[in-house]
Amino acid sequence: FSDNHTGWAKEGVAGKLADQHDVMFVIPDGGYDSWYFDSVWYVTENDLMQGTGGESFAPDAAMTRAELVTLLCRLCGGERVTTDTFVDVDSSKWYAEYIGWAEKSGVFTGTSATAFSPERKITRAEVATALSRYFDYIELTIPESDGVLSAFADADKIADWAKSHVEALRTT
Repeated sequence: FSDNHTGWAKEGVAGKLADQHDVMFVIPDGGYDSWYFDSVWYVTENDLMQGTGGESFAPDAAMTRAELVTLLCRLCGGERVTTDTFVDVDSSKWYAEYIGWAEKSGVFTGTSATAFSPERKITRAEVATALSRYFDYIELTIPESDGVLSAFADADKIADWAKSHVEALRTT
């Protein structure tokens, strides 16, 4: 595909390509002119994200823990597995095997020993922790951090368990 997906979509090419390639393309909630159109196109085209159902993508909605786990697993082609560790993860839910991957890979942990809280909005500290662990998992070396958490206005609110991960992602 071209770098100009927006132009293609406006001309109806996106729908034609979707028909030819048996791909379901979600039109972003803001339409073809939205600032995030190309990003939505990319993540749906590459089966990283599928939207929230119907023709909705909800780009302004907060991400849940289950959604980030799913995205990271799909991004690296992780092997989905079942888990019975978390009592709040119903094995029939779309995210269950992604959470199994996250637990097995060590990229994510539960919110307690027996809970994952899959539908809870993910916090910034949890995102930083998951990304730091994910980079380790895929063996991606990130530039060394200056480790200065004081650059964040709310540095005093960063949980102790997340500080090393936030520091690892903070670069100058």
